[in-house]
Amino acid sequence: MNSVGLSGVCNQRVVWIIIPVHNRLSETKKCLEAIYCQTYRNYRTIIVDDGSTDGTRAWIETFASNVKLLHGDGNLWWSGATNEGLRYVLLHGGLDDYVLTLNDDVQMEPDTLERLVTFSGKKDELTVVSALCVDRALTRRPVISSGVVVRSWILNWNRHPFVGVSLIDVPNDPISVDLLNGRCVLHPLRAFSSIGLYNRDRFPQYGGDNEFSRRLAINGYSLFILPTAVANGESSLTGLNPGTRRLNLKEILLSFSSLKSVNNLKIRFWYALVVPPWYAKPTFMLISYLKLFVQIFMGNIIYSNRVNLK
Repeated sequence: MNSVGLSGVCNQRVVWIIIPVHNRLSETKKCLEAIYCQTYRNYRTIIVDDGSTDGTRAWIETFASNVKLLHGDGNLWWSGATNEGLRYVLLHGGLDDYVLTLNDDVQMEPDTLERLVTFSGKKDELTVVSALCVDRALTRRPVISSGVVVRSWILNWNRHPFVGVSLIDVPNDPISVDLLNGRCVLHPLRAFSSIGLYNRDRFPQYGGDNEFSRRLAINGYSLFILPTAVANGESSLTGLNPGTRRLNLKEILLSFSSLKSVNNLKIRFWYALVVPPWYAKPTFMLISYLKLFVQIFMGNIIYSNRVNLK
């Protein structure tokens, strides 16, 4: 299961691919098909099925026998399901292995895994790298947020590199960032053994990936986005987000408490309390809530503009 890397050197390191899934069998199938097409072959795939009722378990057991299937009861969400996969890998993997966190709605380009491993292999052991996520539903394939550069913690002022820019217009150079999301990110396995797992209690669905990457940075890890490694996603599948879909009044009110929403008031509170440095927490929290209500009122406008770019 080894392959010759882009550098021409055979890389022996195993990549454990952890995919949380819940009732999105059609997306899971496409995700697995993209994995099977990877030029880097030294991988193991773990699917954590969090109580799906759409036949996901039966299909995987029948047609994907090379996948390790773990089970949840429907209450794991993203962080809990990913943690289940990580516990398995920490028991069965080697400390020199990699872990790729991958969302089930993401389809990697055939050379994505190879490019991530090759890049990481040229760096030190304190390197974490994300693929560049693009929206496959739009003809331009614009960039979806793959990571965050923090310009000011106090002002809660961030930059999401190349968001909205067409893939063909993105430079190839790696981008250093302060936070990463978990859509398609390659980590050294030893990072989880030394720093711990995702914070399921505070960030069951949204925010857990950013919070963990913040812990990585605090502990000396360098975070990158690699534009030549492409992950195809679809922003409209990311839950109750006013920037990616039109929300009616009922959905807006639900978004304040739903774990499927970036608007969740409780999650925003804990994020502002945990992630920024101590001196920035008060202003970060205040601005976070102000941003929330601006995004809600502007959401339909943003969505309409996005649709017009198809």
